[in-house]
Amino acid sequence: MPPLRFATAALVLAALVLALAALPGAAPAAASDPARALDAARRAQQALEAGDARAALELADRALADGLAGEENRAVTLKLRGAARQTLGDLPGALADYSQAAALAPHYPEAFHNRGAAFLEMGDLHAALADFDHALDLRPDYDLARFNLARTALDLGDAPRAARELTVLLAHAGPDPAAYFLRARARQAMGLAGPARQDYDAALELEPDAPQLLLARGLLRLDQGDAAGALEDFDRAAAGAPGSAVPHYNRAVALERLGRPGQAEAAYSEALRIDPGLPDARNNRGALRSLAGRHAQALEDFDRALRLAPDFAPALLNRAAARQALGDSAGAMTDLNRARALAPGLPGLEERRARLALEHNDFPVAAEAFSAVLAAEPANGEALLGRARARLLSGAPGPAGADCSALLDGAPDPARRAEARLLRGQARFMEGDFAAADDDLGAALAARPGDSLAALWRFAARLRAGRPAPAPAAPQDDGWPAPLVRLARGELAVQSVEGSAGNDPDRLCQARFLAGQLLLARGEPAQAVRWFQEAVATRRAARPEFHAARAELRRLGF
Repeated sequence: MPPLRFATAALVLAALVLALAALPGAAPAAASDPARALDAARRAQQALEAGDARAALELADRALADGLAGEENRAVTLKLRGAARQTLGDLPGALADYSQAAALAPHYPEAFHNRGAAFLEMGDLHAALADFDHALDLRPDYDLARFNLARTALDLGDAPRAARELTVLLAHAGPDPAAYFLRARARQAMGLAGPARQDYDAALELEPDAPQLLLARGLLRLDQGDAAGALEDFDRAAAGAPGSAVPHYNRAVALERLGRPGQAEAAYSEALRIDPGLPDARNNRGALRSLAGRHAQALEDFDRALRLAPDFAPALLNRAAARQALGDSAGAMTDLNRARALAPGLPGLEERRARLALEHNDFPVAAEAFSAVLAAEPANGEALLGRARARLLSGAPGPAGADCSALLDGAPDPARRAEARLLRGQARFMEGDFAAADDDLGAALAARPGDSLAALWRFAARLRAGRPAPAPAAPQDDGWPAPLVRLARGELAVQSVEGSAGNDPDRLCQARFLAGQLLLARGEPAQAVRWFQEAVATRRAARPEFHAARAELRRLGF
């Protein structure tokens, strides 16, 4: 099962506040009605502070049209109109007003700050940072500009600067949960988990029940391996935000880490009850259901996750496992290939693709996929063994033997070592190095003395190497490959062995290969060629005997 994909909770920063300075006094100038204009400007500011942006816009328009006296008064009113436009979603209009205000009053920090806020909302982070910087140059104690500068620096990837600016802000303005929260994020980005935790704790002392803060601290605790502590934070966040699916999703992640899959599945289900459109929750719940053997239910979750997010590679990987478990190997490979196109480095993908290809005798694809696994993990013994088998059954005994040698150099466990010796012995046999094949097959047989097929391969290798070739031990029962053992012991005629194999092409391939070996040992190469050709005619590429028969024919000039 590949690692489950864990989405981070969306954490909301402190709302961006638009600075609204009081209108400075100005000497009357020639205008249609400066007193009425000034009154309209003041009422526009009051309307904006009351949340009525549309009335603020109308009043600011009236103030400017009535000939507001003084450049500073006009600059402040333009900034105020820009704030109303920005609130109403007219960002180009807001930007134009802020720029005009900055041009009229170049020492007016609020104009630059608010223009920075508009740039920030438009996604132009560099322009926003420059304006926040300039606002602070004009007024070093402008706390809101410093906060937004830190936020923008963090978004641009400059976490150290964000942390420095917030430290200055906290020293000047005193404890503030939003500033602690943002500095915690900056410190996390710098890899400073301990100081980040201190900031989250400080923020929660000021706002103990803030769901966003609890979620953030819970995620940090989860990253630090404290799943129990994270669960406490997520429980509190869920209690404080009953209509949000995010705390329940993160509760499920923590419960999985704590080894409580049943409760984790229930938490994912609660998250999906609140918000059915969460592909991550669908995928993770499906993975838990697959682990419990409920593959049909899991498939429903993966299908729904992929309807919500068609390019969700982890869900494709997980759906492939469910499809394979339900017997749909073709669908499984389709999902794995699509996941590979979307996310080539997805953990577990190439190994699963290799295993599926090996299971379905697509040996070149299996070898390619195992190679991808080994490119990332050169010492992966299972992948080396898998690639050796795939290469052997692709008709490439030399590379297969090299993989076995690399594995044996790494001192694997006894079972894997025995398998590597068997595969290398078969590879060496195919290459015509019968003495080395005998040594490897003897070692494999010593580790697995009851392996009749290994004993038959060794018997053939010793015959070809000119070494004493005692017949394998008598079979314990009459099942396959007992007829082959009796053939090697001289208890069954070569002409009778095919009848013992019946119509099974795998058994026919094995029987014909061994018969050819015995005929070669008797000095009857022409008859051996016929049997090797019959072995190849079975087209059982999944049998090493098929490839060994082909190798024998090449050596005999066919």
